Amino acid sequence: MPLFTVNVKWGKEKFDGVELNTDEPPMVFKAQLFALTGVQPDRQKVMVKGGTVKDDDWGNIKIKNGMTLLMMGSAEALPEEPVARPVFVEDMTEEQLASAMELPCGLTNLGNTCYMNATVQCIRSVPELKEALKRTSVLNTTTPGTLLSGAGISEVRRGEQQHGLDNEQLLHQITTTMMQLNEKKREERKREFQTLRLEVQTSSRELKEQLETERKRADEKFQILQGKLQTLQEKIQTIESDVGNNKSEQEPLKKKFSEREINLLDFDRKFIYMEDNLRRNNIISRNFPEGNAKIDLKTEILKWLQKVTPVLNWEEVDLEQVHRLPAGRNRMAPRNIIVQILQFAKKEALMNILRKNPGNLEMGTTKLEVYNDYCTETKNWRLSMKPITIQLMKAGVSYSWGYPTFLKFQWRGKKYRIDDLDKGVRLLKELGIIKGQNKDGFGNEKEGAGEGRKPDGEGAEGEIEVLLGAVGRIELREEN
Repeated sequence: MPLFTVNVKWGKEKFDGVELNTDEPPMVFKAQLFALTGVQPDRQKVMVKGGTVKDDDWGNIKIKNGMTLLMMGSAEALPEEPVARPVFVEDMTEEQLASAMELPCGLTNLGNTCYMNATVQCIRSVPELKEALKRTSVLNTTTPGTLLSGAGISEVRRGEQQHGLDNEQLLHQITTTMMQLNEKKREERKREFQTLRLEVQTSSRELKEQLETERKRADEKFQILQGKLQTLQEKIQTIESDVGNNKSEQEPLKKKFSEREINLLDFDRKFIYMEDNLRRNNIISRNFPEGNAKIDLKTEILKWLQKVTPVLNWEEVDLEQVHRLPAGRNRMAPRNIIVQILQFAKKEALMNILRKNPGNLEMGTTKLEVYNDYCTETKNWRLSMKPITIQLMKAGVSYSWGYPTFLKFQWRGKKYRIDDLDKGVRLLKELGIIKGQNKDGFGNEKEGAGEGRKPDGEGAEGEIEVLLGAVGRIELREEN
């Protein structure tokens, strides 16, 4: 064990033969020096040739037997015991406490005067209040300072009284002062009430004059309106008289107007039919990848048709026009493609094959969607008939779309036709297709997913989401 014997020099003193063990931290050695010199370890500075001894390790310092270490630091003098020992408030008697705090005598204790006595002591303990009471004239004032007058308060202010104050005198003075204060407050309230009554009378008079002026203005306006109403009634009577005289001439006009209205409705339907007829050979393809711009789009579509429906023997002459539509809101999605097929029968055969084999619509990880092309009016009308088609699909009834705008289906051997939503709801209710009706006339059950239908007849469409004739979405998806 590296145990050494060294000498320590501290000021004029020198300590020989001090043991030093380098296996122990330097703080142990400093504790030995503290026992010899009385210098606290944190105030010690031990120096040796090669450096200063630290508190936690010896570092690179090499210790040898007989070497001398120099210590610096002063020993603190021990605190001396005070001559006069402190006395705490808790240890004082009542007399000592009153003498120390210079508390004068208060009211005579009658068993129920503690709160009043505490109030008097509180007033005296505040220097500002005490000085104000000394400067206040007791004889010519009605302020709350009078509460302390006439009851030996002169001794209280000087702090020279030796006996308790007379409670009866203090009570008498308080009663007198409070009566004076109450009288003063009564006079103030009386003046305030008189002022308030005068203000109310003035305000009432002004309000009455203002209401009278407004009433006169309202009467004048009423007279003007009454005159205008009478003039209007006379004009109405004149018009009714003229209408009665010309009643015989109105009937032919009404008849002609109704006929023209019917003709306009037929014209609109025919126009819609003509526009749909122009689009009947078109299909719309969605999600078709946008390939290299150098490759002809028509060639890509032709190759895809030859691959998915080889039985139709597609040739380039079968496709009249192929082009992409402008980009929609989603700029990242491929643009839709409109394909115009030469023969309507070939286009319908393509749609039927895709409906029966939806797997043909898959191109790798992309699933294509194919729609029939209709005008906006037809799409909106078919969307408005969506509640009818949902009920028919739930009942397992096949339906198809007719031209220009009507829906047809067969129920229990009879054929039916619907061209209006309200009429269609009533018809389904009469046939018993709609069951458990709610206030809207439809079933209470929630319209769920997983239902569909097979197309029936020419013009039948397989689009389920918007019910317009799409291929590639076989399940029903209702939006909440």
